[in-house]
Amino acid sequence: MSATAVPPQVIDASTLPATGAGAKTASGFYRVKPGDTLDGVAKAHRQRRADLLSWNKLPADGKIRVGQLLRIAPPAATGGVPSAATPTPSAPARAKARFVWPIDGSVAQSFKGKSKGVVIAGPADQQVRAAAAGRVVYAGSGMKSYGKLVVVKHGANLVTAYGHNGKLLVKQGDPVKQGQPIAMSGTDGAGISALIFEVRENGKPVDPLAWLPKL
Repeated sequence: MSATAVPPQVIDASTLPATGAGAKTASGFYRVKPGDTLDGVAKAHRQRRADLLSWNKLPADGKIRVGQLLRIAPPAATGGVPSAATPTPSAPARAKARFVWPIDGSVAQSFKGKSKGVVIAGPADQQVRAAAAGRVVYAGSGMKSYGKLVVVKHGANLVTAYGHNGKLLVKQGDPVKQGQPIAMSGTDGAGISALIFEVRENGKPVDPLAWLPKL
């Protein structure tokens, strides 16, 4: 498939969901404010410090940053993404669930409202994986709201996009296999580690969760 088959306007930066410090925080998460400490957050939400350390993969000293998105409820209660080492089988209702999760993390913002994809919060500097086999049709940082962006085309009518990466591992025209690392995760303008993941079918945005293994 020619790399020119998908025009650049397939990704509309104006429809990107908010991920900065002023963004609405999903249920089960807390955005760190000035003066917050991990112990204080744990106490306020009636959780154990050790659990917050584990759920958020924080350093042992519990250091947190203003604007950082913290999980304050168990993964099962907030839609945690399954580990790549232990894939979750698709539910019968998700007949199209032929993708793999692009990163390990949690869905911090779902597909609704003005968003055209989902936001997956997770540790920085982890591999971002191709959700399915395809060909890279865009890899660069020409769209400011998306940061370092990779767009992969799968067949004739399906495209996936991966935004807010820290480092790109592929270039335009590269073929990729399902699960192949295509980037390393990074942080957004507020210092929050969150991947924007979008799926377009026949040029229209669709809910990525409908294509992913059900939790």
